[in-house]
Amino acid sequence: MNPALLRVLPCLLALVFAGESLHADAYLSEDKVYYGADTYTVDYDEKVINAVGSAFFRKEKRRVDADRIVIHYAQKKKIAYFYGNVILTDERNGSRITGKYAEAKFREDFYFIEGETVYRDKKKSIASRRIETREQEGYRFIDDVVYNDGVYEITASALTVADDIAVFEKGTHAVHLKSHDSIDCDEISYMLESEDVTFSGEALYIEREGSLEENTLVIRSDVIRYFNEGDLFVLVGNVLVMNGTYNLRSSVVRYHRSEKLVEAAGDNVVWDGKKYVYCNNLEYDVSEDRVLFLTDVKGVFRPASKTSEKKGNS
Repeated sequence: MNPALLRVLPCLLALVFAGESLHADAYLSEDKVYYGADTYTVDYDEKVINAVGSAFFRKEKRRVDADRIVIHYAQKKKIAYFYGNVILTDERNGSRITGKYAEAKFREDFYFIEGETVYRDKKKSIASRRIETREQEGYRFIDDVVYNDGVYEITASALTVADDIAVFEKGTHAVHLKSHDSIDCDEISYMLESEDVTFSGEALYIEREGSLEENTLVIRSDVIRYFNEGDLFVLVGNVLVMNGTYNLRSSVVRYHRSEKLVEAAGDNVVWDGKKYVYCNNLEYDVSEDRVLFLTDVKGVFRPASKTSEKKGNS
């Protein structure tokens, strides 16, 4: 066949006149795209394919199914539109995304899905209003993000997942599903394989024990890093620890959650309602509600108020 003719005819398996209905799968050779449907038409003048009924679109390892697909294959407009019951599957990671509407710039390998979108793979599910994905750049989830992998449930305004790292942005809220502990902060960086997490931006950690209404420990810090191996929190910058009896201010704190042990280093200040205690190092046993002050310990008792003095003299 004439090579020039091959360049003109993009559908090697659909050699038909413009506008004729087809009932076979077809192939866009230039873009390596397979497509098909119950019926479809090809307008060679406008370079538009309209596929209706159990329609599918496949490029390399990604496939999109929908009720209807419109494919523009002109050289300057390589784009496909997907309408109704959209399903994007990716063989590379076994993921599946569902939604109501989608677009694919298939020359750029860029897809986005909208309308009650849900992403699922073997480990996690992620709901959001819009999901974007591009070759080598992972996935971007936008608006009303709800993430669940059986370990954490995390809500955020936006989420990027790439190279086994999930970064949650803008007003994030995380709940540990086993312990019901929660953390609010500006941004979360979650290592999906190790389950190590960094919470940054005025992070507030609330440890819950027993009923969900019973707050046993509250910690605020600029940055909280959690190391899954060892069940260890490392808190850095403007740390405030509150547990009813004691309030602790420090610059660096380590909290061993399984042992209920707080270790603080630096310029530490502890307030117990009656006196302030300053020290360089301390250990706080949360379960026993007992503090061991170490290194350069100085205690300052709160002076009695004038009102209490008058009552004492009467």
